[in-house]
Amino acid sequence: MKAWLKWTLIVVGALVLLYGALVAFASYSNGNDVNVTLNVGVSGSSMYMRCDQAKSTPGVCGGGDQATVTVHKRDRVHLTIHNDQGGDHTHDFNVQGWQYAFPPVSPEMELHQADQSWTFTAWASGSYHMLCELTGHDAAGMHGTFVVQ
Repeated sequence: MKAWLKWTLIVVGALVLLYGALVAFASYSNGNDVNVTLNVGVSGSSMYMRCDQAKSTPGVCGGGDQATVTVHKRDRVHLTIHNDQGGDHTHDFNVQGWQYAFPPVSPEMELHQADQSWTFTAWASGSYHMLCELTGHDAAGMHGTFVVQ
């Protein structure tokens, strides 16, 4: 085997191993499961990202049209986004400033269906900006705050 091919395979293998270690570290949970359901949509000329209190774990959601979600470090979060306007990618969801941008440890989704879910571990303390990344939606009110204590 040629030396360059051998070293290429070693480097690729090391990168795959490191990525696997990252996913394992970021997925480690404290055993607490938290359910969060957010409704996104349009109300008149403004937009919203509201917590669905009935479907979320008690004490996790607050706020009005701009939700505030508060979880503990290492909680396993089962996040469901309900698009009140149906699917067809009229909205999406992202958490800015989140620890890692790569799946499966980053909560990001395009809303192609009325309900879409994502499960992740909230492993780094901080306050993060949740938003719809489509042009103008954040400014129109489709945002909230995700807090990890």
